[in-house]
Amino acid sequence: VAKKANKQLRRVAKITAKADMLNVVGLSAQKESLKLFGGFGGGDTGPVEAEIASLRELEAELSSSVKTLPTIADVVGQIPGTIDAFEQSFREMVVTETELQNERQNLNVLTDELNADIAAVVASQSQQASSASEAAEGAILTSIAIAFVAGIGLAFVLNLAITTPIRSITTTMKRLAEGENEVEITGTARGDEIGDMSRM
Repeated sequence: VAKKANKQLRRVAKITAKADMLNVVGLSAQKESLKLFGGFGGGDTGPVEAEIASLRELEAELSSSVKTLPTIADVVGQIPGTIDAFEQSFREMVVTETELQNERQNLNVLTDELNADIAAVVASQSQQASSASEAAEGAILTSIAIAFVAGIGLAFVLNLAITTPIRSITTTMKRLAEGENEVEITGTARGDEIGDMSRM
């Protein structure tokens, strides 16, 4: 009986070791999944897939132990479903991650296109503003030139309108001062100060 009990204890110890190993590999698979999807695994699904394969091997070994220890049959029977659920979740996450990366790439392309469009609009508006500025500068310079020429013309006309009659009066006064009394005085019909001076 002791030999049989000893043999049974060794089997239980082996099954316990396999169960502990199953727990360690399960935790390792979770850790590798977190590394992968946390961005620390470099996008390599190999380590997680290797851990899932190890889980499958340990599950098969534990299943074969059910014959020698039938009391663990219910617990061991749940292991394949748990591994399947983990693997299915992992595969779905891989697909989702791939789709997310594709969407990021599409978003990056759209962002680049949008930035290029914005740059083109800014360049176009800058060109239009520069052209408008040059046109305004030309208009201002033209206006200044026209005002300058008009000012010179107005000064010339005013000069003629004032200095010519004053010279005429000065000449007439000189002749009167020299004793010439038969001098015709021009500008008496004017209504300004020059006309006043001519009438005196």
